[in-house]
Amino acid sequence: MRQRLLRGANLYSPHPCLAATIAFDDDGAVPPADAAAALGRQLGAPLPPAAGADIGQLVAQVALMLQRSCGHALDFAHSEPLAPGAAQRRVVIQYALEHVAQRALATALDMVGAAMRGDDYDAPAALAALHALSLALALPPRIAELAGRARALGIPVLRASEHADLVQFGWGSRQWRFVDAPLADTRLLTNTIVRDRLLTRALMVEANIDVPAGTTVGRLEDALRVGRRYDWQVVVKRRHVGGDERQWRCAGEAELTAAFALAHAGGGDVVLESFEDGPLAVVAVDAGGARHASAPVRRLCEGAAAKLGLAEARVGVVDTRLGPLVTALGGAADAGVLDAAERERLLLAEPDQGRIPLIAVTGTNGKTTTTLMIAHAVRLAGLRTGTTTTQGIFIDERIVGQGDCTGYWSHRAVLGSPEVDFAVLETARGGLLKRGLAFDACAVGVMLNVSDDHLGLDGVETVDDLARVKSTVVAVARTAVLNADDRHCVAALARLAPGAAAILFSMDAANPALRGHLARGGASVWLEDEAIMLADGAAARPVIGAAAIPATVGGLARYNVANSLAATAALHAAGFDPAHIGAALSTFVSDAATNPLRSNIFAVRDFHIVLDYAHNPAAYAALGAMARGMAARVPGARAMGVVTSPGDRRDADLRRIGETCAAAFDTLFVYESLSRGRPRGEAAAVIADGVRAAGGPGHLDTFGGAAEAVQAAYRLCGHGDVLVFACGTAVSTLIEAVRAIDPDGAAALERQAAGEGSGQGGV
Repeated sequence: MRQRLLRGANLYSPHPCLAATIAFDDDGAVPPADAAAALGRQLGAPLPPAAGADIGQLVAQVALMLQRSCGHALDFAHSEPLAPGAAQRRVVIQYALEHVAQRALATALDMVGAAMRGDDYDAPAALAALHALSLALALPPRIAELAGRARALGIPVLRASEHADLVQFGWGSRQWRFVDAPLADTRLLTNTIVRDRLLTRALMVEANIDVPAGTTVGRLEDALRVGRRYDWQVVVKRRHVGGDERQWRCAGEAELTAAFALAHAGGGDVVLESFEDGPLAVVAVDAGGARHASAPVRRLCEGAAAKLGLAEARVGVVDTRLGPLVTALGGAADAGVLDAAERERLLLAEPDQGRIPLIAVTGTNGKTTTTLMIAHAVRLAGLRTGTTTTQGIFIDERIVGQGDCTGYWSHRAVLGSPEVDFAVLETARGGLLKRGLAFDACAVGVMLNVSDDHLGLDGVETVDDLARVKSTVVAVARTAVLNADDRHCVAALARLAPGAAAILFSMDAANPALRGHLARGGASVWLEDEAIMLADGAAARPVIGAAAIPATVGGLARYNVANSLAATAALHAAGFDPAHIGAALSTFVSDAATNPLRSNIFAVRDFHIVLDYAHNPAAYAALGAMARGMAARVPGARAMGVVTSPGDRRDADLRRIGETCAAAFDTLFVYESLSRGRPRGEAAAVIADGVRAAGGPGHLDTFGGAAEAVQAAYRLCGHGDVLVFACGTAVSTLIEAVRAIDPDGAAALERQAAGEGSGQGGV
């Protein structure tokens, strides 16, 4: 059984859900309808009629009823075949507590299996175990009551984990934190948290700050189990800071047993941490201390201090290369200490329901660049901005996490940061399918476009399926920004929440959907005579000329003109005026240093190289159009493409990429990148078949890797040519490939990649 915890609004429901793939033997001795009736008697209430007709629905309804028996008010259960005619079912059930939902589903599978076979099943014992688990994980009554009142007011409620009673109410700089203790403290609960190693660890993990692997235990047998997992290389500490601050470093079972007895003396949980992790991790945070000069350490400590709301912090850091370090530095100042009653009163009176403005951006192409455009404009307004992209997590311009950060946990890291006044979150298909949204609502949801990409994965078989996934973002938005040139985006109007507004954008001033929206008094943004225009129930106003936006490459990068339209609409919806939006777009820099792999343009010798992450037909068509426009400036110059796509795409998708590239480029070099289950070279061969079938350019070569393809294309480049290197994984891939055949050219690329005169762009 494969499971996914969809922790927020998702493809199936606006509520958190557990999605699982189950396989069931339909050849049981008891018909499903009779099994459903028997299960209803065991559970003390009849199951819905649908449960007797479908084995997946039967499992889903039993799992839902088991959770209801724990006092959880839930009503959504869904089942569908994994594919047409497939025996496997996808079961989706709403939940209140993750661990309870997982146990309920496992119990439901056992109960249904026994009922279908006609076997006896000890339902009372199973129910008792489930109820005990639910009770153990439930919030204390005082915090649960406060959480209910906050939710009724629309205030977001986020629990640090189901094993900790720390609850965050609200987002970013407007958040409050509470635990089950009637103590005077700051709105961030700073004084309480820094004295509790479990709560400190939970917040460091949420903030994407490295901490050693570890856990909290209350029994020796659990401590020994953890010790074995860490190969007996552990540090033992008391959970609560204060009094005896001794720590014990253990290297064996006997040492751990003795250390646990000392740490556990007088009661209280014990923290165990591995000391083999590294290279750099936070192990403690409190106030005051000495300074350390290492820049990476200081960045780590600044994040830790700010997360806890400390104006001055002493942060303990372990570096396996250098040993223990301690630094002191400024964090985010807090508003002061308040008694518990006053903290509750102020929370429940929190302006804007404790929410910071949140703009979420989704679509097939253009997400990263549009996200960065919007975030740049927000920062120019002086607001502390939290941003997630495929490159990382950023608080203002400080990177706090690296990699593809477009899903649930990255978004939660931003929304949980006290340093953030405004969130701009790139939201990708994968994150939506794997974890759902990290937010219940957003001020602005942007849906840029939908085209064939990643089809045949995770149950997404068609572009319509993909559009349904991506429209999850705009379905929870107060204002949806939609591309009027894309029928899937226009269709998403039907998914908007009651009372939500919409802003349409279009590259065509005469677009029928846009004109109709304008006629009905709706706000719209469009391109007219190469200028971005904005109307919102009044006369249209110009914002900026497309060619004045550096990322559009003088207007040739039409996809970045479209991205600029979307950014304009989103910023307008968030309350920014046209003058500010125009100024922001005119100063937005998108190059290899600030927006790598998004149409980074390099001048080398007497030609240009465009580096881009393009890997689907729409992106290749857009890149080819820009390259041809650039090459047209020099008589006889060519648009040359070094292209690929990962092997997990379907044959038809790879051929379509080949067909698109055949029309987009004058010369093609197809290479194998990520085979992903295919024989090495097969994906490139299928793309090349598509090129030939479309009667592609006269020059077509295939290669086993990127370096050989880039080098072959580079050698053929002449005066004015534009070479597009697509689906690259890093700027260094291009530089190192060129270095092997032209060291001086590689040096020029290196200087530009560092921000010394590099060009702009970005699909």
